[in-house]
Amino acid sequence: MKNIKKINNKGINNDYEFCYSLINNKPRIARLIADLLRIGVIDRDTERELRRPGLTEKQKFKYIEQSIASKGHELDKFRDTVDTTLYSLRAIINRTYELRGMLEDIQVIKSIFKKASIVLSDPVVIRKQEKLGNSNFSFFVHSGETKYFVRYHDPLGFRYFQRHIPQKTTYYSVACAQIFGELLGKEAVVGIIYPNFETARKNSFSPEEANPIDKIASSVLIQKDLSDNYVELVHHQDINLDITAAVKIYAKVLAKYHGKSFGIVRHFNEHLTNDIRIMQLLNNVGNEIRFSSSNCYGTWLQNHNWVTRMYHSLDNSYHKDNLIYSDVKKILFERGIHMQDRFAKTCKSSIKRFKENGSIGHLDFKLNNLFVNKNTLSEIKIYDFDYITFLDPSYEAGHSLYSVLKHAIVEENVSDINILLKLVECFCDEYDRTLNSCLENGNFAGERLADNDSFHRDYLFFAGFTLLSVLATEYDKYNLTSEQIYGIKQICVYLLGN
Repeated sequence: MKNIKKINNKGINNDYEFCYSLINNKPRIARLIADLLRIGVIDRDTERELRRPGLTEKQKFKYIEQSIASKGHELDKFRDTVDTTLYSLRAIINRTYELRGMLEDIQVIKSIFKKASIVLSDPVVIRKQEKLGNSNFSFFVHSGETKYFVRYHDPLGFRYFQRHIPQKTTYYSVACAQIFGELLGKEAVVGIIYPNFETARKNSFSPEEANPIDKIASSVLIQKDLSDNYVELVHHQDINLDITAAVKIYAKVLAKYHGKSFGIVRHFNEHLTNDIRIMQLLNNVGNEIRFSSSNCYGTWLQNHNWVTRMYHSLDNSYHKDNLIYSDVKKILFERGIHMQDRFAKTCKSSIKRFKENGSIGHLDFKLNNLFVNKNTLSEIKIYDFDYITFLDPSYEAGHSLYSVLKHAIVEENVSDINILLKLVECFCDEYDRTLNSCLENGNFAGERLADNDSFHRDYLFFAGFTLLSVLATEYDKYNLTSEQIYGIKQICVYLLGN
């Protein structure tokens, strides 16, 4: 099978490698979709989604997976007329889902916890998390009065395809939690009970276990369930915390890990200050840090970033009647601002900043990646580390501001431009102030940066660029009202025209 690795022992590592190789074989992905459409395994709704411009091969793969999972039995009727890869893929999907099903068995859970030297006392209750993660399966385990939170990494992932082999994802999660603990303080990171660093590292480099329970155990994280005392910041209303106060907490944490690591990319690549603890921790994941060079970062930013792909697709005929995009673009043009030119100029500025003062980033830092104490309304804990990246902090600042505005518009139905501008002001003030404070006491740089016009303008542009690209592309998905759409246009014009 061309460009597809054979499955030798039907292990989840081999399953991951098979699927990863398939995703990187664009012509074969296209053939599989064509076959599944022809025999009716892909339904009309999925077909419509697959026609959206800008979809990555990973996104297309997830549609293939979901279709086979629901109607894969239909393949047996067409064994001589479809690509045989579909049968191998169906077997992988069945194995993966079977392992997931084992996580609902209390005896299996007890066996996994036993490996962590935790004896679960009856009654044991397993409760799935209501909202699954992008690439992991999460659930709660209650044993008497003791409560745990468990994350399982499988080869396929959930909304998105897994970034690494499951055991490596688990190892990187443990290693990255240590890195962010060094930047923010250990008390600000949700602790991992199992595995410890040594066990996770050993599992990631060892041959895969044959026993199904051992397979699962090597790909899980066990943590304390904090829900009795903490709430995700995205649910700030549940603890009577005003959205502006929530935004300030969020911006402060972001600025702190940016400021504490500002300039670290150059130090890491040039092997400077290796005696500092944070540098030693980075060496544990050195080969898997995303964007270790300005070339890698620049290529991703300008061409492969999911937001950039969305933006470029807006000029496609599929979106020719998109009034959000066309209206914003028209208003900016009338003010002498050309989107393509601004995008190119901002990318150039960002790549230069990465090279000179790149920092550590999370790249998936949202309001629901942060817990806040229900009683103090200030003590925080950050979680969810599947990988770590180097980046220009202005990009992640912009992406984080976008996530705040999107949440306000879509989830809290905010459309008043004055409220949206207030959220921008709260974010910027807290982020800039905290970043500068950290820079003055940092290990890697001592200059003030947040009052630099270029930096500030860049992260406002990235916020507007992302908000416009996402909501203009997916506006029908959110059933936006005319008031919300008007608010989106106004705030995008402000951010992009700054």
